[in-house]
Formats: sequence, structure tokens, C-alpha cells
Amino acid sequence: MILVGIGIISLLGAWLLAAWRRVEACILRWKLYALRDRLRLLVIDRHDEIDRSAFERLDCVFSVYCDQTEILSFWAILPIAVAEFFWGSAFKTPTDLTVSLDQPENREMAECHDEAAKAIQTFLLKRHVVLVILLVPTIVGPWLLYRGIKAISDAVASGNFVSSNRTSTALISILGRTGAAR
Repeated sequence: MILVGIGIISLLGAWLLAAWRRVEACILRWKLYALRDRLRLLVIDRHDEIDRSAFERLDCVFSVYCDQTEILSFWAILPIAVAEFFWGSAFKTPTDLTVSLDQPENREMAECHDEAAKAIQTFLLKRHVVLVILLVPTIVGPWLLYRGIKAISDAVASGNFVSSNRTSTALISILGRTGAAR
């Protein structure tokens, strides 16, 4: 009887965790939609002053990840981030987007980028709450997880995994992206 009770509680807990993850994915999706819409309105209002290539990159990135929030996870991004770290240059040199966002006329786009990176970081931390709880007893674990997720979320929000290189194609195929960005 006790085992049946434990089984029912476990199934209920798993169902609640899955439902909570779906809700968190919807929250992230709507935040990214709102940031994408804010970015588009900014370009409509100030189309002569805004760097068009930076806008197109951010718009594409936000559109892709709006569609992929349910399957966006630390585990899906980790292999590509490790490969980029050891064999690529995404984390070592500033990208054109980073340089463009540092320009004063692109300050609002940089704010959208930073908000998206923060939203993705929060989403990944919440999605992997069990991993965070398991790492809490260590001193270095949570710090490393936070820094890793922050670096990954910054790279994701910058579109370092949505460009035309082969690792970007690998991430999009891992995430199941087959069509054009919406």
C-alpha cells in the first residue's frame, strides 16, 4: 500500500513538473515575442538610424527560439557550446553583432538582446532546477552552472548558433528546426 502511494505521488510529481516546464516554455516564448515585436517597432520608428544587419540577426534569432522553447535545454546546447569553445571562435572574439550592439545608435537593440539573454538564462536555470539543487552542496558547482548558462544564453541570444556555420546548423537540427524562421 505504501509503495502504491509512493508511486502515485511520484507520477503526480512528474506530471506537475512536466506541466510547469510547459508553462515556463510559454513564458519564455511570449517574452521573446514581446522583445521581437519591440525590436521591429524600433526599426519601423528609426529605420534610417538602426544597423539593419544587427536587426535582421536578432529578429531571426528571436523568431527561431520563439518556436523552439519547449526543446531548448542546457543538454541540447551544451555539446555545441563545448565544441565552439574548444574548436570555434564564438566565445573568443567579438562577433559583428556584439560590435554593432556596442554602437550608441543601437542601444535599444542591445537592451533587447540583454533582456533576451537574461530571459533565456532564467529559463534554463528554472528548467534545470533539479540539477541546480543537486549542485547546491558543492561550492563551485552552482557558480560554474550559472556562468556556463550565462555564456550559453548570451551566445544563443546573439545568434552565434543561428548563423550559417556548421555548428549552427547542428544546433538547429538538434532543436528540430526545419523551416525558415517565422
